[in-house]
Amino acid sequence: MKKIILKKELPVLIIVLIPIIYFIYFWKSIPNMVPIQFSISGEPTNWTTKNLFMYFVIGINISIYVLFNLIPFIDPNKKFDVNSKNYYKLKFSMLLFISVLSLFSLKSAVDLQFRMQNSIMLLIGFLFMVLGNYFQTIPQNYFLGIKTPWTLANEFVWKKTHDL
Repeated sequence: MKKIILKKELPVLIIVLIPIIYFIYFWKSIPNMVPIQFSISGEPTNWTTKNLFMYFVIGINISIYVLFNLIPFIDPNKKFDVNSKNYYKLKFSMLLFISVLSLFSLKSAVDLQFRMQNSIMLLIGFLFMVLGNYFQTIPQNYFLGIKTPWTLANEFVWKKTHDL
């Protein structure tokens, strides 16, 4: 059983580790001040230190991985199936999104000429496509989806809302 779980988690762990490895590899070429916020034209508007940026990149990737592993255990209705294909696809997609976003941020820190606006738009479009397909299959829960009082109170309303 543990081999199956490790085999299934290995691609996800690799995706989480890629930005961390990239960060370590380019550590010396990252300037002391790193852009973290950009205007609509792509110009940096806010900066932070290299060390704080490193903690953010590593922390966000690891935190989201840990969060996805904890959600099934803290769900009050216990409706999350950790071994379901849909939950794994969502976990994989979200971690891939965050890792690619981290890589874009790291690339813009190393190369200030790198403009990531179009890439980010494509990445967000990919995320919306994945979430749109996934939302049709998720069971009623307190963590993922459109959580209004009506959708949480009635499973039929939940299903119709997420089909839309």
